[in-house]
Amino acid sequence: MRNPYFLVVSIVLSTLALLTLTGCNGGGDKGPNDHALAVAMQSDGKIVAAGDSYNDNSGWSFALVRYNSNGSLDTTFGTGGKVLTSIGAGIRDIVIQGDGKIVAAGYSYITPNNFVLVRYNSNGSLDTNFGSGGMVLTTLGGGVTALAVQATDGKIVAAGYSFNGIGNDFALARYNTNGTIDTTFGFGGTVITASGGMGAGASDVAIQSDGKILAAGGSYLIRYNSDGSLDISFGTGGVVTTSSYNETSVATQADGKILAAGSYYMGPGGYGLALARYISTDGSIDTTFASSGRATIAAMSLYNLSTTSVVPQSNGNIVVAGYSQYQFVLARYNSTGFPDTSFASGGVIFATGGSYWSNDSVVRNIAVQATTTDGKIVLVGSSYKDDASGYDFALARLDSLGNLDTTFGTGGKVITGM
Repeated sequence: MRNPYFLVVSIVLSTLALLTLTGCNGGGDKGPNDHALAVAMQSDGKIVAAGDSYNDNSGWSFALVRYNSNGSLDTTFGTGGKVLTSIGAGIRDIVIQGDGKIVAAGYSYITPNNFVLVRYNSNGSLDTNFGSGGMVLTTLGGGVTALAVQATDGKIVAAGYSFNGIGNDFALARYNTNGTIDTTFGFGGTVITASGGMGAGASDVAIQSDGKILAAGGSYLIRYNSDGSLDISFGTGGVVTTSSYNETSVATQADGKILAAGSYYMGPGGYGLALARYISTDGSIDTTFASSGRATIAAMSLYNLSTTSVVPQSNGNIVVAGYSQYQFVLARYNSTGFPDTSFASGGVIFATGGSYWSNDSVVRNIAVQATTTDGKIVLVGSSYKDDASGYDFALARLDSLGNLDTTFGTGGKVITGM
């Protein structure tokens, strides 16, 4: 962990800088494009999809849509189920707090190098008790890619990247429940950890039951104490390095073991998907899991796979998803790290976004329904419509066997334009 060469300043904008819009594509806008990049499940089964929206009139906006459990728009949210907040930024992750409020985070396109957080009430209105008029900006030389909320006190941990002049370092910030920076964390509320050379920064974050914080990105899995210092009992000085694998998603099991998913280079065959499990006490690989602690799938992708999510289910199964360009891979493993052959074809789905929606569609993230009885999987991404309409939010829901759930939307699929 190193102290940045600049003072980190939390900047809160006035409410005049927040323009929350509603409506659909059209009205003379040219090239509207809506991309769903994150998804979260509410305790009542409703689904919140989030991402960015762009059109020539209003520029970049935070975009959120809430759906009922059957895929219909929840008209009690925003206007007709949709919320646009025009702040020149896009959402990369969302979390739903215990009180139903939604925290969305990403990075700014207009004024780059900022962490951007916005909190919404459960009805989609801006929570004016958070930051200034609902928004907080923190200058960290990069942007947010992942969020987590501490169960013990409700503090919000944002993880992402900070550009060091060559590549990206890991960057974390922690906020109090009202959006102010938590000065008890790291250096005045922020932590930057060098990831060496052309590092990728943090792409995911998870909080252990003991309050320690896990961040994954590139070839690194890093654990921090609750005060933001490196946990030297983990790996080497707090860092586990996997030189041949990219650890881009992290989660913890009920027994405390750590799951990290990512990709690996297979040579001329392209890239594959990888899932590893680590012992929580010291970060050592769990050799009882799969083959020597790591399960791999030869996805044969010509492009590096970005792992969007790793989700441990209550029955011990583990769902992992990744995407590359227009290709998508979804796998379900049993608790021992081997493919769950009751799911899809031998435990794995290889597809393109066009398999679910239209040509040029992409799948970007997943969420697994929390109920133990179904374990249905929600996919979110973007579906290309035409030159006039651009891309729209796209959702699909799979049943516990990996087939499209025909009780959701139209034949298991939903497309929504902002």
